[in-house]
This record gives sequence, C-alpha cells and structure tokens, in this order.
Amino acid sequence: NQEYRHPVGKWIYGCPGGTVDELENPLQAAKRELLEESGYTAQKFIYLGTSYPFPGRSPQKTHYFLAKEAVSYY
Repeated sequence: NQEYRHPVGKWIYGCPGGTVDELENPLQAAKRELLEESGYTAQKFIYLGTSYPFPGRSPQKTHYFLAKEAVSYY
C-alpha cells in the first residue's frame, strides 16, 4: 500500500507492520498486522530474520516475515 511520508516528502510503498502485543509472539503479530492493514491472510509465513533499524537511537527490534499464498479475508 502507498502512504504519504512527510519526512521524505512523497508517497512511498510500505509493508504491514506494528508492535508485538503482550502475550503475543512475532509470528502471531505478523499474522494479525497483515490482516489489520491489508485485509489479507496467508497460508504460509517464512521467517526472514531480525534487525535493529535504529541501534544508535532505539532498542527497537524488527522481525521480518514473508507471507506466501496470501488471499483476501473479506
């Protein structure tokens, strides 16, 4: 989906994402966020890895998943 991002001054494509809620693991969060933000579910999720996108400023950890065989939930 495209979103306007003021810091770069243009519309860019983004990926579904969000936080891992309490009592939720990263895979559960990925499934929930995909549905909430895109209206899709997927048959298969492949874990791609983890990164710290802003290690000098934040302890934020990002988990990456590839959703395969995605279909519209609605």
